[in-house]
Amino acid sequence: MPELSEVTQTRASGERGLNANFLLGWPGLDSRTNDQGLSHCDSSRVPVRITGTGATLGKLEASKMLANAPGGSVLDRIPGIDLRLPIAPASDRTPKCHVTNGVLELSFNSLARLDSLPKTDLPYTTLKINNAPPGTQILHWADESGYYFFFKGAANNNIYHYPRSLSIIQLNGQSFDIDRSRLQVNEYTLSQVSDAQHSGKNPFATVANPQSDAISYFTRMSRLSSQTLAWQENLLRKGATGSNNPYFQIYLADVLTMEALQPVVRGFLRSGQISPQEKQAILDKLNDADRQLKNAVELSAGPLCQRNKFPPGNVVMPLAPGSFFQTAVPGAYYNPEYCFWGGAWDQAQRRRTAVAFMKGLIESNVTDYFQLPPVCPAR
Repeated sequence: MPELSEVTQTRASGERGLNANFLLGWPGLDSRTNDQGLSHCDSSRVPVRITGTGATLGKLEASKMLANAPGGSVLDRIPGIDLRLPIAPASDRTPKCHVTNGVLELSFNSLARLDSLPKTDLPYTTLKINNAPPGTQILHWADESGYYFFFKGAANNNIYHYPRSLSIIQLNGQSFDIDRSRLQVNEYTLSQVSDAQHSGKNPFATVANPQSDAISYFTRMSRLSSQTLAWQENLLRKGATGSNNPYFQIYLADVLTMEALQPVVRGFLRSGQISPQEKQAILDKLNDADRQLKNAVELSAGPLCQRNKFPPGNVVMPLAPGSFFQTAVPGAYYNPEYCFWGGAWDQAQRRRTAVAFMKGLIESNVTDYFQLPPVCPAR
């Protein structure tokens, strides 16, 4: 039997325990190991993991094993072991990938062996994937859990959801902006269920007059299914979290406004009126949309102030979510970055005016005065 002096107290992770090597050779314990590295007592006892490298066992596990040892529980006779102390759960000791200057670098083959992006010791903004097979394409899509990317033309069928901090993916020297890729997912999916399906235009429209074309745009899009708009809202909220791209807030505000007008359209077709509960739900959605648009204005104002250039009041700047990622031509009048920030600032302001106008209509109960013509008998 080993001497009690061979009992050691380990302090790894701040917990006390028994050195696993101490259990080897104790009377009543069978030190034979199976192929999982588990050493067993008799078949009626609890298995103990033996690594042979000084791994520790919590006192509660050891207590179960040694309670039936000859002469009763031996833990009561071991100096320095206080069973009254709580045992901390084992921590996750899975090694984390190292991030250097905000870049996580992986080979394509190592990524293909993982069903999700690896844990890292620090957040990262750039994912660099090396040695991808020739012809490999990176594509982007989304599900209920958020946006993700996957590969086409290579032996990797996994999907990888983006971490919130990720901004750029580099694949064999090519760079892909994640924010633009996310927004394109929303644009494409909305275009497939709207009248923009075959036009090639962005279904999130540019607004010129807040009291005319804005109302027509939101009313028309509110006829989309509730499931479609709810899916868009959930996805855009995930994209807007932690992103400095104002177009997430603009698109989210549009979807919220479309959802707000759905009870108005249904109520008008049903009886010309909306219930008090529907009215409050409409106002809540519109208030949320206004908050998102206010955030978009503030995000856009900073870069425009740095350039000391804001859109003139007599000019409508269109939405330009992709212009920021274009390369400016020296000497050209067109400035991609100004179009990106100026378009976001101008369109967010015009949408705020449209949302305020709609809120005023709802709060004044103007829909109560809408009446459908009486039902006429069939001719």
